[in-house]
Amino acid sequence: MADNLLNQMMKLFSGDTVSKISSFIGGDATSTQTAITSSLPLILGGLINKTSNPSEAASVFDMLKGADTSMLNNLGSMVGGGSSTDKMLSTGNNFLGSVFGNKVGNVTDSISGSSGLSSSSSGTLLGILGSIVMSFLGKYISSNGISNAGGLTSLLSGQAGFLKGLIPASLLSSLGLGNLFSGSTGKVDETVTKLKSTPEETKSGMSKILLPLLALAALIALIYFFSKGCNKDTVTTSMKDTVKKTIPQTTPPKTDSVKMPTEWAKLGKFNAVKLPDGTSINIPELGVENKLIGFIQDKTKLVDKDTWFTFDRILFETGKSTLTAESMDQIKNMGAIMKAFPNVELKIGGYTDNTGNAATNKKLSLDRANTVMNEIVKLGIPSARLKAEGYGPEFPVADNSTDEGRQKNRRIDVRVSKK
Repeated sequence: MADNLLNQMMKLFSGDTVSKISSFIGGDATSTQTAITSSLPLILGGLINKTSNPSEAASVFDMLKGADTSMLNNLGSMVGGGSSTDKMLSTGNNFLGSVFGNKVGNVTDSISGSSGLSSSSSGTLLGILGSIVMSFLGKYISSNGISNAGGLTSLLSGQAGFLKGLIPASLLSSLGLGNLFSGSTGKVDETVTKLKSTPEETKSGMSKILLPLLALAALIALIYFFSKGCNKDTVTTSMKDTVKKTIPQTTPPKTDSVKMPTEWAKLGKFNAVKLPDGTSINIPELGVENKLIGFIQDKTKLVDKDTWFTFDRILFETGKSTLTAESMDQIKNMGAIMKAFPNVELKIGGYTDNTGNAATNKKLSLDRANTVMNEIVKLGIPSARLKAEGYGPEFPVADNSTDEGRQKNRRIDVRVSKK
């Protein structure tokens, strides 16, 4: 039976190690532990998918062979800052980039949403975990005599069964992992093996085997047909303390007939979520609204100055602080959330990339943060419950040397300052 690599990796994260990691990334220990538990199955799932291609498996195998395994001896000291930590993050981020490509952001958003960590903290944590997974697997293949890419593929493919149910269904498709759990296992495989190895017995008893299988297939088809027909217009929400019954599935809102940016589709399906005051808002599964509501309702999540959430459906005109029409839907949702939670106060932060004049960028970031704040105030929210600040190019969450990184750094964040 294959070793459960996930369980072995989880043993690396003692309470002291998690505490040091949480301190470094600017989150609390509970959220960090949750994020680690959510991240490792995703990374392993991505590796299984990546190494299913022989040429990609060879590339991953070469990376693992060259991994620094000494860091596993004292993980706590590796996140104390300095050049060793920087190298660790760089190595981990490069590794995750090779595994997930341009979908690393999807993984970061998922971890942020499930744990309550800010996008920045989640991204830093993933870089740390990427490096740890590299070191762990590098040590494992060396210790177990796995000498080629084929052996690595076999090792990782045997992990799929341990990951079942641990990766959100919404990510399986978006990360290209839809076939991760499609293989047959267990008694079905034993039956197939027996049929292939005993042809005479198979031939004489074929009707006894096929008839029950055909009947079972027909029954499954009928169940599928009727369930699709009866439930095609319903979906349930898993958010705590919100809707507790099946509700109609909704579609992305049409905002003044403006076409929604295609990248917003990555946020998942839009569902109607009922707020404590009885109102409903239409929000995507992985959107900032869901993350913010979850943080507000979770009594274990304490207000701090480090837990930020990034707006994911607002846009500004280039070089200006003027919001585009399609941005107003998320602004209205934020107003509805603040009305439903009257004790909540928010801090809005504006950021830019590092291109151009720093002073100009800081002013633009402040103007944009103020624009968002003022639009929420216009919805009937007292201005005393909101504050705005512009940080310009400070606190980047991505690499400013790439177009994708600069785009991520041009953002508006929000954090709960009171709840």
